[in-house]
Amino acid sequence: MKNKRVGIIAILLALALFSFSGCNNDPDVDYPENGHDTTLSPTEGTPALLLVSYELAVGDIFLSVPEYNFYFIELMYDAYERYLNMFWMEPFDPDLPLEEQMFFDGEITWAEYIHALVVENIKQYARARELGMVLSQEDILQLVEFEAMIHEIAAMHGYERADDLLSADFEGLTVEMFMQFMERNVIINNWRSDVLSEITFTDEELEEFFYANWLDIDPSSLGERNMDAFVVDARHILAMLPSHPVPSSAEEIAATRLIAEEIYAEWQNGPATEETFAALAEARTDDHGSIETGGLYTNIMRRSMVPEFDEWIFDPSRSTGDTAIVETEFGFHIMYFVQVSMTEWEIATREFMTSAIVFEIIDELSERFDAERRPA
Repeated sequence: MKNKRVGIIAILLALALFSFSGCNNDPDVDYPENGHDTTLSPTEGTPALLLVSYELAVGDIFLSVPEYNFYFIELMYDAYERYLNMFWMEPFDPDLPLEEQMFFDGEITWAEYIHALVVENIKQYARARELGMVLSQEDILQLVEFEAMIHEIAAMHGYERADDLLSADFEGLTVEMFMQFMERNVIINNWRSDVLSEITFTDEELEEFFYANWLDIDPSSLGERNMDAFVVDARHILAMLPSHPVPSSAEEIAATRLIAEEIYAEWQNGPATEETFAALAEARTDDHGSIETGGLYTNIMRRSMVPEFDEWIFDPSRSTGDTAIVETEFGFHIMYFVQVSMTEWEIATREFMTSAIVFEIIDELSERFDAERRPA
């Protein structure tokens, strides 16, 4: 096993994220995107692991040694990158084995924590299968296309067998094992989505819980309960400056402004509805993070966007359907104000209450399925 997360496995998993939504391996918390690049490059160290030859059985589901180690490694990287995103610091020393480093609680090692994540994931899959959840036809087609891509990449690199391509990057890993990993992730993600969709609260329940637990919900409030802060939904179409983040010339700024004005005029000269704005965003925006949503960002909190963007959407006079061109360091944003969606305290309370229920469900799964890790 190589000690760097580079090579074909990393490339395939990165490509998979564009095709599947089922690769989130830590369902308890939805970590925010903060723009901090946590990707480990080939020149950087990566978390060390004393790989032990373990097999894992969860109910009647069995992971061989290569499968267990692959699950472990991938969840290790997920944990490393997410905690780095949360705290902007390495959660564990990348030069030391995880068995020698204690988790935040001081009671277990990082190796034990990652093992628990592996078990938790397989138990969620076992529960989904118990409920009769299967891949949709769309999921199946995507997986078939993805497997075909693996074989094509193997041929491009001169391998007669795609298994040899994968095992060269991760000892013992086969295409069948890799695709089983992908299939399980899709089903797990579908199960999680179903669980979350069933968790609902009335306005009265949210308010009652917030009044009783507001300091636990928002420890950063410094003892001041704020019921007035709100969040908004807005769409935008970005005409990005060509040299960003390098300072742009006056000519580049002027040319980019013209592009934005052209897009804005195209929308204004049509039906000029939110639907046509969304369609135009999908066709013309330079913001890759909102192409598939028609330029839509929901539940935007104050100070979460660049200052000029933030100032426009939180203007007290703003109302549904307002539009404008706003200049920021990224370029020119054609704005469409959708609505004030809800207050910040409602979002925080909903997330707090949902997390508590999710933890209860995970605890129930721990008791429902037996897990055994044993040396091969």
